[in-house]
Amino acid sequence: MPLPTPVERKLLHLRDIQLRGWQRADGLYDIEAHLLDTKATSFRNESRGEVPPGTPLHGMWLRLTIAEDMQVVACEASSDHTPYAICPQAAPISAAWPG
Repeated sequence: MPLPTPVERKLLHLRDIQLRGWQRADGLYDIEAHLLDTKATSFRNESRGEVPPGTPLHGMWLRLTIAEDMQVVACEASSDHTPYAICPQAAPISAAWPG
């Protein structure tokens, strides 16, 4: 059921998340997620300067490999776009889980 028509408003932030499940040839399963953040208006960022509207703020990927019993076998992460210079350090930490 659709939502009722809202009052007049303006879009500020858009976050798209895609999740996909894959069955692998080796009997394991991959769950892949992609998150993409954009802003509808330009803004100033301390690490990137002026960021135009529609420019990706976050672009993050995650692949979780699981076995039939739901045990996590592997985890991989990467970032195509990050808002701050320190953010790329999060991908290796995410991939190290549960280690």
